[in-house]
Order: sequence, then structure tokens, then C-alpha cells
Amino acid sequence: MRIRSLSFFVALASVVAGCSDEVPYGSSLADCEATDPFPLQAGETIEADSCYRFARDTFSFPNYVGGPMLGPKEMAEVFGTGVCSKHLDTCSPDDEMAGYCTAGCILTPQARRHMDEYNSAMNGGHCDGLSAMSQLIHTGYVDAQTFGSSSAHGLSETDGLRREIARWWTTQVPVQQRGASQDKTPGDALKYLDSIWNSDGMATLWIHYITDGHTAAHAITPYAITHDESGTRRIYVYDSNDPTGVHFVEIDQAEKIWSYQLTNGLFAGTDHSPKGFTEMRFVADADRTDRYCWFCEESFADKVQDHVVLGGDMLARLEDEAGSPFVEKSAEGVWNLLNAELHFPFTNLDDQPLPSIVHDVNAPYKVRFTGASIGGEPGRLLVSSPGSTVGIEGIFLMPDQHGIATVHPDTNEIEYAASGTEEATLHVTAHHDAADYEFTLTIKAQSGHTMRIKNDEVAEILIVDLEAVDTSYDVTLGIERHMQGQLEKATFTQVPHGAVVEYTITYGEFKSGISVDVDIDKNGIDFTETWMP
Repeated sequence: MRIRSLSFFVALASVVAGCSDEVPYGSSLADCEATDPFPLQAGETIEADSCYRFARDTFSFPNYVGGPMLGPKEMAEVFGTGVCSKHLDTCSPDDEMAGYCTAGCILTPQARRHMDEYNSAMNGGHCDGLSAMSQLIHTGYVDAQTFGSSSAHGLSETDGLRREIARWWTTQVPVQQRGASQDKTPGDALKYLDSIWNSDGMATLWIHYITDGHTAAHAITPYAITHDESGTRRIYVYDSNDPTGVHFVEIDQAEKIWSYQLTNGLFAGTDHSPKGFTEMRFVADADRTDRYCWFCEESFADKVQDHVVLGGDMLARLEDEAGSPFVEKSAEGVWNLLNAELHFPFTNLDDQPLPSIVHDVNAPYKVRFTGASIGGEPGRLLVSSPGSTVGIEGIFLMPDQHGIATVHPDTNEIEYAASGTEEATLHVTAHHDAADYEFTLTIKAQSGHTMRIKNDEVAEILIVDLEAVDTSYDVTLGIERHMQGQLEKATFTQVPHGAVVEYTITYGEFKSGISVDVDIDKNGIDFTETWMP
């Protein structure tokens, strides 16, 4: 698909600056149907071309927020059928209204949490989905006729198309979990693009920049490389934020740096960018088509892996038992990977979904939170292991206050030591033979107190121990939402030293009578379940 061999130009850089098109690059202009795919700058010559054309291969409408997003169908297409519950074949009205069910798939609790997270992130835009899908239509992997036109440029913004764009936006997540992105120096980036175009492929360029003190990201589609008489290289790109504009990444080969002016006037490729301005990050379209699910139950092999999700406008650091950090977040919001045994996905385009870490060691580790601002987003820690998720949400810390969570992967247990007056919502997803369910406990903890949250796989209960418990605790226990089955009855009674919740849920031919008793004097929760035909 290329029109010229980049490797030849690199070898003869001092010669071809003044050469004509008669130089034998190894393939002809006839490889592409137009010699002028875009307005060239004065004195520019096309050096490598993907044959991607604005009038055919870009979307005619700009990047957008909102609209129809992911559903179970798209989740299964991205992550595989492990996102679908093995236990249920009927959908409750509430779950159907929430978008958790479709023909042949009722999402598991963990899949619902991930879908909600990604849909929320897409409220910031769909640049990665627009970039990726336009490339896949160009290469023939996606048939534009399915959505009503022979080309991406002719497509209208229908609900079906928006769901498909959301699907391809979400592929950035498994791409990063598998470590499939490619980091290149500017010089290597030119060779990489030339090679991938020559193999009839395409790639997205992910760029990061700082705005309002936060790290932001954007996705663009490279489609051609040029050079001028001075030796300046440009990578021309499709930018969905300005789909009719001509945009390019400029390469300074002497300094081995790159820069790109965003449509909002900011520059990417500066020394504020997380990877530094000497590297560029790409993902090939072919790497988006493999289904991979790290949060599906079958993906956990003998409990050797934890999936850790961190969030919130505060500093965070993951440490081993000796206190040595392996991942940390700086005050600028930049995450640094400090241990090669861990994989940390550094992408999350548009509005960023929560970063996540795959921890391949079963030894205990600590997550140290430090408050960074007043009124920022509260901290969040979720740890997924085989069959369950346990975690803390709503960690409120003032600047310079600290909170330390110790994670025990072998027992699905978290100990959280509070350092200030804060409120935390504890989450657990327990898997029963016939149902998946989730409930929460909200505790307002005072400084110096420790909460122990554990999901017991044998008894399938949530255990919360409150050390040094006194009347400063305000305890509320209730059902956040019942993932499957029909809730028939629920009663909640708060007592002086605890609370009691009783509820009955119907699963097909069976009823589950469940009682949860919080007794602060005994420092724990009693959980009983009775099955009735």
C-alpha cells in the first residue's frame, strides 16, 4: 500500500533531498489511487503513503460525547463470552433497563462494573474508537456497508454505528493489558509506520499532554510521511477532533524529538508528556482484534494473579512488604512503572478510565494513599481475584493525610488503616453456585482505626472486622443492587450497636432468604442464607 520505501530514503537522506520522483524507491505511485492525498507544505515530497484517503476513509463527523455506548454484545466482542453469566438465562426488568442484558448474554457483576466504567470514560470523547474503526474499514476488517455506506466517510451517526465506535474505543484496554502497544523513537516510528503500511496495515498514534494540571490523552491516525528540502519530516494524521483539517506530527531528526499541535492549541510531545518527548506510542489495528479478559473468572489461573484498579485525585503508591514501591502516581497525575514484573496500562484516552495493574505475585502488598487536593475525587481500590472482587471506594483524604491498604491476595483480604476522618464504601462480589450478588457496607471511620475486608470463598460471605470499634463508627449496611434474580422483600433495621438486613430473592424455581447481621460488639458480620423451593 505504500508508495515509497522509507528505508531507502534513510540510507540516502543526504542525496534525495533534491532528487525527483524518478528515484527507484521499490514501488510506484500507482500503488495508491491518488498522488496528492492531502495539501502538501511548500517543497514537500511524499515519502511513504498508506493509501488512506480523507474523502473516503475518515469519518465526516467530529469526535463526540454521549450517545449509545457499550452493551453486552460489544463487551463480548471485545473481551469474549466470559463477560456473560453462566448461571442465568433470564433478565430482570431492572437489569434490562440498565443495559446489562441482551439476547444470549447477561453480564456478570464484574463485567457490569467494567462496562459502566468505560461508558463513563467515553463521556469525554471517542477519539480512539473513531481512529481505530476508520483504519479497520480502510484495511477491510470492518465492512462499512453493515452501517449503510461503502466507506467510512459516507456513514451517518446512527445508534448502531456509535455502539461499534464504542466497541473499538474499548479495545485500547485489552491492548494495554496484553502490552501490545509499541513505543518508538521518532526515527524508529517512521520505519515502523512504513513497514506496517507496506503490510497493508494501519496503526493509531496515542499522544499524552498536560492540561489544567492533569494528564490527558488523544488518539490520531497516521497515514503518510513527507520530507522537505531542509530534511524536516512530517507524519500526516487524521484527527477526529477536526476531521476536515490538515494535521501533522513534526519530527526533528537532529534533536530526535517530535511535536504535535492539538486542535485546542495545546502541544503534545513536550517534556511534560509522561513518556518524554523522545518517544511515540503506537498500536497496530491487528492488535485490537484479539479478545482478552483479565477480569473474567476463567482468566485467573490458580490464583496467581490479582487485577488491581486504582482511582481518585490523590497520590498513590504500591509497595511490597519491605516498603519498596513498584508503581506510583506523581502529583502531576503521571503513573510510573517501577517493576518490570508488573504490567501497568498507560493509555486511557479521552476521559481516562481507571488505571489498572496486573499483579503476578501472591505476596501481600500495600497501597499507600496521600491526599493531594481539597474537594478532589475520592480514592478507590478494587482487587479482583478468582471469583470475587473486594475493595474500598470513597477514600477521602485531606492534603498530606495518609491511608494505607494492605492487600492479601491469598485470602482475598484488605486491611485499611485510616489516618483521618473519612468515609469508605466497601465492595464485594461473591459468586454463588446459582447466582452472582453484590452488596456494600458503608463505615465512617475515625483516625487510627483499621477495617479488614475479606471475601470468604468457602462460606461465600463478606467479613468486615472493625478494630478499636467505638461509638464513633456510623455503620450502614444494605444492598447496592442485586445483580440477578427478582428482589421480593428487603427490610433494614439499624440498632444501637449494629444493623440487620433481611431480603428474599427469587432465582427461577428457587428463593433465597438472606439475613445479614452487623454486630459492632462482636467486631464483624454474620451472614446466613436459606434456600427455599
